[in-house]
Amino acid sequence: MNDSTLPIYALIKRQASVNVGVGRCQGLRRMIGKRVQFDEETWEALSAVARDEGVTFQEMADEAFADYLKKHKRPVGLMASLKESVGEKSRTRRTKKT
Repeated sequence: MNDSTLPIYALIKRQASVNVGVGRCQGLRRMIGKRVQFDEETWEALSAVARDEGVTFQEMADEAFADYLKKHKRPVGLMASLKESVGEKSRTRRTKKT
């Protein structure tokens, strides 16, 4: 049985990065885990998308949270924070010169 035929919950159990607690994934990057619960209908829909798209639950969660943070204009990481800070200062300076 290959990965594409396994149910999503079986794939999640096989991934160390999805375990609750602190783990390592994507090279040496430290990741913090958190347990989430879904109603059965939502879980089945997520499972179908993961199977159709050939992605893991972790990949779907990463994309969803990145989109959510972007929507609320919350930079992730030092470089993004600095870029956001510089952008805010340059916008403030432009408006004062008018």
